[in-house]
Amino acid sequence: AILADEVGLGKTIEAALVLSELRARGLARRALIVTPAGLVGQWQEELDRKFALPSQVVTGSSAGDLESAGANGIGAGGEHPVVLASLAAARRDPLRSVLVGRDWDAVIVDEAHRVRNPRSASGRLARELRSRQLLLLTATPVENRLDDLFQLVSLVAPGPAWGLRSLARLAGSSPAALAPALARAGWGDLAIRAEAIRRSRKEEVLIERVKEHLERQEKVIVFNAFTRHSNGWRRPLRPPGVDVVRYHGGLSRAAKDAAVRRFEGETGVLVSTEAAGEGRNLQFCHVMVNMDLPWNPMQIEQRIGRLHRIGQQHDVVVTNCRTSSTVAA
Repeated sequence: AILADEVGLGKTIEAALVLSELRARGLARRALIVTPAGLVGQWQEELDRKFALPSQVVTGSSAGDLESAGANGIGAGGEHPVVLASLAAARRDPLRSVLVGRDWDAVIVDEAHRVRNPRSASGRLARELRSRQLLLLTATPVENRLDDLFQLVSLVAPGPAWGLRSLARLAGSSPAALAPALARAGWGDLAIRAEAIRRSRKEEVLIERVKEHLERQEKVIVFNAFTRHSNGWRRPLRPPGVDVVRYHGGLSRAAKDAAVRRFEGETGVLVSTEAAGEGRNLQFCHVMVNMDLPWNPMQIEQRIGRLHRIGQQHDVVVTNCRTSSTVAA
């Protein structure tokens, strides 16, 4: 988490409360606090006087003593001491090597805006520390650019690398959508395995749900993020006597208008990419299936807004599909 209370509101006390609770639950046996050099003494005093937490200040010259002190334990009940280190000492060897070579249960970084730059020595240290829990304290999470906040968020909630972000989205969609991207990324063996999956369980659920609505004479709009996937759904989605119309960004304006007219008329199912997610009036339909969930929740709101608008005569029914063990799940 990032604790970004205003200056003087007690972030140190709040962080120590969190640490005390984690230790009481047995979740912070090995804890590290990294703070500017001028605040090391204040932290040690607060931990001792207000929380009765044993602590140990480590420096470059005492780095070798860290493992033995942590293994023996000090204080009431043989507790492991909370390790306190200044940022200036922690980012340089020999202390740096000791800290990054250890598995921590909890790490607290005070004045965390100092570690926002991933290319700085302080930023590299913060990103190399291994910990189950990380708490960043800063009254100024944004100093000059929104990227300042992004860099801090990426520490506490690391996501997939930008080379991998599109693959993560495709993996949450379907094997058919993922296979070409895997091939382009050089993972030919995985692409072959993805191509071999003719129909995923998510697609089976889609077909079952669409048929149920069609039997009740209800039109259905199916949203997905990728054109390739919508192409693959046309044939299995077409029960006898029911037409399926596609809508995507590659169509001309006239073709898009024609697709909407067909859907409003005789066609029971419209399969669309995000292209129909804004601006269109589709309140003659009240059933939506989101095969791919956008990472931006406002896109879902836009999709639902196509149906849930003035003129709608029914309750809008929305089904969200997701694939287990993917980012979307």
